[in-house]
Amino acid sequence: IKGLGKPDNGRDIEENMLCLCPNCHAQFDAHSFYIDPKTRRVHGVKKYEGKKINLSNKHKLDSSFLEYHKKKYENKNN
Repeated sequence: IKGLGKPDNGRDIEENMLCLCPNCHAQFDAHSFYIDPKTRRVHGVKKYEGKKINLSNKHKLDSSFLEYHKKKYENKNN
């Protein structure tokens, strides 16, 4: 979610990971969409707008990483 390299310097931990298909991964990295940290709903992709992501009960995302990504999305798209 928060890139591992510069300039983001994210942590390589499970709480900072999402499993995405290659196309969605590229779009996510390009800040073409974001996942709301509170609702876990997708925003910015017409086909998936408002849909909630599915998570395993074992996968605990850290919302601060989603918040970081959302801010980068907003900076790019405003």
